[in-house]
Amino acid sequence: MNKYFLLIPLLFQGLFAWSQAVPVRTRAARLGVFAGVSGGSTDVQEDKALGGQLGVFLQGNGWLGIEARATALKYKASYPQYTLVGGLRASKDFGRFSPYVFLGAGEARYRLPKSVGLYGLAVQGAVGTDYRFNRFSWRVADFSLEKIRGSGARPYALTTGVVYTW
Repeated sequence: MNKYFLLIPLLFQGLFAWSQAVPVRTRAARLGVFAGVSGGSTDVQEDKALGGQLGVFLQGNGWLGIEARATALKYKASYPQYTLVGGLRASKDFGRFSPYVFLGAGEARYRLPKSVGLYGLAVQGAVGTDYRFNRFSWRVADFSLEKIRGSGARPYALTTGVVYTW
């Protein structure tokens, strides 16, 4: 009986060998930079603003990555705002489309009525999608919403632009 007991693992060996032999498709890690034009609100007296966004991201082999971005909402705004945040990014490819979600924290510089420049902790969330060509992508849309601690402001921005990946 003991010699037959030792043969039981051999019965299951084929199952484990087959499951390990199936190739798994993994995406190579990507480094990317992006720039875009933003329009939104600084959320101070319904102040509308235009500006820009610059950033860099490192997307891992899976769906998780890191990102840093800077946003300036200034043009035609009575109370400009500048934000620099970094955080986590999740993305998954669907053909040429790459939707993503970003959540980060950093610092915001802003002005309120009757005040000099103020600083505060900014927590920002963003969702968007890119349409890939070769190394260049079109950032179809990036909607970001943030909360600036101490000011009560909740500015938002809608951005479109270009992305270059290595």
